[in-house]
Amino acid sequence: MKNFVLLLSIVTFLMFSSCSEENEIEPDVDVNNSDDAVTAIINTEQFEMLSGDWVLNTINLSSGTELTPPSLVSISFSKEESDTVTYELNGVSTCNLYGGELLSLNNDKISFEELYSTDQLCEEELNNFEATYFELLYRSERYTINNDQLILFIEDGVSINFERSN
Repeated sequence: MKNFVLLLSIVTFLMFSSCSEENEIEPDVDVNNSDDAVTAIINTEQFEMLSGDWVLNTINLSSGTELTPPSLVSISFSKEESDTVTYELNGVSTCNLYGGELLSLNNDKISFEELYSTDQLCEEELNNFEATYFELLYRSERYTINNDQLILFIEDGVSINFERSN
């Protein structure tokens, strides 16, 4: 009987200590885990207009300054199907490759997630432009497509302007 009470005490202690540890740790949401998956909201008709290759023309800042890329910056949108359907983006940003997923594309709203890039050290001018581009791309909220022009809008009147690549 003594062993049973001791065993019961140990099991009870372990149960409560493991519960308190779980409450102290905030779990990360894994978008690839089907139980916690973040559902992409994609309007497929709008995606058809967006899909394909685009080349960056300018970035317009709220100060009125227009930035022209010092070298090629491109973005491509594609639909990938395996176990699940994902809407991906990838491209070249001055001297690095990058990619990510389209999280939402509905009405005029757009958002990206899981953006990543290679990490080549480039000339300072290229690195600075690339850092600005990535920050603004990630913060994009709205978009328009008109006459083979894609414009991504960021708050405060900032925009990223692309032209469809032939």
